[in-house]
Amino acid sequence: MKAFVFSSSASARGAAEPPNLAARASEAGLRIFEVDEPPTQQVKVEALRAAGVERSNVTFAPTDFNQQSWLESLVEHGFDPEVPAFILWEGVTMYLDDAAIPKTLAEVAGRRSGDWLLQAANGRTRRSAHDHS
Repeated sequence: MKAFVFSSSASARGAAEPPNLAARASEAGLRIFEVDEPPTQQVKVEALRAAGVERSNVTFAPTDFNQQSWLESLVEHGFDPEVPAFILWEGVTMYLDDAAIPKTLAEVAGRRSGDWLLQAANGRTRRSAHDHS
């Protein structure tokens, strides 16, 4: 593996993980990329800055999964699509529309061999316009 790509829901844990991962990744020669919705990612970056947490080893790639390709966003932020990567997609699917999930998974499947994907999916609950309960 040469890169670690993660997208995590906006939990406090998600905001705290990048520096720990960054330190270990730096020692291992890995690059870390964090992909998230722009407003959510900005909150995480500000929380890390306010806490004085080193984040220079993390490349933040703001991405609206419902509107754009996460992979194109990563490449725009310096990700090399030819290197093997570990991709962690955690607690994100419940925030995406129905078309974004298979599109995102297809982009992962279309990448080079040697990648690993770990998905931690939360249940998705939606109310339809016809549900008046």
